Amino acid sequence: MNIEAQIFHYRLDKDGFKVLVFDLDQTSTLMHSGGALLGSKIVEYCEKAVPDFIIAATQWVRSGNKFAIASFTDTLAAERSTTYHREPHYGGKNLIKRFVDQVLPTDVASKVYMVGYFPIMHDNHPQEFDKRSKNYHMDMISKYFEIPLNRCVLFDDSMSNVENAKGYKAYIVDSTKGFQFSDYRP
Repeated sequence: MNIEAQIFHYRLDKDGFKVLVFDLDQTSTLMHSGGALLGSKIVEYCEKAVPDFIIAATQWVRSGNKFAIASFTDTLAAERSTTYHREPHYGGKNLIKRFVDQVLPTDVASKVYMVGYFPIMHDNHPQEFDKRSKNYHMDMISKYFEIPLNRCVLFDDSMSNVENAKGYKAYIVDSTKGFQFSDYRP
């Protein structure tokens, strides 16, 4: 593990975080899916995986910690795009799973919890959902791992997702670079 990765992991541990969470588009990969990715673009999408994301996720999981991806990509968006364009699209957990299976080692990919959901696309979306944040996603992740929300940390390229974080820490990522170890600035 390189020195930046060691420092990153040491600081997260020291600060008491138990769950590391990344956004998908323009954070873990430099591409944007637009909510649903055309099937023929999946290889390019995976090829643009951010190296620091791969290292961070791999080392975090192999150290026995919990890891998740929280994204507004949605399976329903993919279904609608496939019907409209008559070409297969991937979204939600289907897209996240294809991505992590391609870019992370198998032992790591198998332990990634995935929340790919844009609640307002669904008739039963929670009333408290705020489309300017990942609070709904982070609540789901916290409950899944049975770890308090304040022990979760999110890295995301959307300033509104960072500024509107409730109960957990969130850090901004430069969308032109994707996640960098230096993005953690407590």
